[in-house]
Amino acid sequence: MDEVKDGAEGSVAVVASVDVAAPVVVSASAEAKEKVRTTLEFLIKEIVDFPQDVSVRMWAGEQTTVYELTCRKEDIGKVIGKQGKTVSALREILRSLTGRIKLRAILDVKE
Repeated sequence: MDEVKDGAEGSVAVVASVDVAAPVVVSASAEAKEKVRTTLEFLIKEIVDFPQDVSVRMWAGEQTTVYELTCRKEDIGKVIGKQGKTVSALREILRSLTGRIKLRAILDVKE
């Protein structure tokens, strides 16, 4: 600990010295990835006409996790939306969910 004297007479503040270490990189746990998967699946099931046929599978690579969405052909248009706005919004939500846990993720829509 270091003592620092203030300009006024007799006042002393004690300052603790802190060692600055390398930044800690937190990797996403399997549990966190599963929470992201179930959240995506829940959101997509609310959009489509046939929620029982929606599945989101997760493929974890070395640096990137791929969330693969499969649903009925009739529901693909609802998932993609006009000019791709719905799928863009889903991908933005995915970025928000995974950014907090330092995970790079992709949403892949399969027919």
